[in-house]
This record gives sequence, structure tokens and C-alpha cells, in this order.
Amino acid sequence: MKKFLIGCGGLSLILFVFGAIAFSIVAYRGTKLDNESSVYADAALKAICTDWSEKALLDRASPEFKQATSIDQLDGYFRQYAKLGHLQSAEPMTGQAGVS
Repeated sequence: MKKFLIGCGGLSLILFVFGAIAFSIVAYRGTKLDNESSVYADAALKAICTDWSEKALLDRASPEFKQATSIDQLDGYFRQYAKLGHLQSAEPMTGQAGVS
């Protein structure tokens, strides 16, 4: 019985160490993704909204977005948004990548 309890304790310790290492790796990568996503979002916002560039949006759009939105719809949206004028300024993007 004593050997069984020592074995369970050792196994628990090993699982705990592996769990701590996995958590550290996920936390590190999540922080890295947060930084990358903020840089990407800042660049995309400035490229699209500074001159209301439909091409800049389509260059970054997913296939699902392109399939769900017609060019005529985009033309209409961008004509409306162009009336707002050029992007004057924007705060840096913040957020979380949501890695869990």
C-alpha cells in the first residue's frame, strides 16, 4: 500500500510539473499573439480608413467575407464612409488574443 501511495504522489508531482510548463508556454504565446494582433489591427485600420480604400479591405478580407459581401454593397458602404473624410487619428489598438 505504501508503494502505491508513493507512486500516486510521484505521478501527481510529474503531472503538476508538466501542467505548469504547459501553462507557461500558453501564457507566453498568448502575450506574443496579443502584441502581433494589435500591430496588425493598427496597420489594417490605417490602411483601410485613411483614404477609405476598398482594395485595402479586400486584400485583408477572409474568403467568407468576400463570399458574403458583394462588390456593390462595398461600393455603397465606402461611398457613405468617404463622406466622413480621412482618418484623422486613432488610438493604438488593445485587446486580447483569447488563447485559452
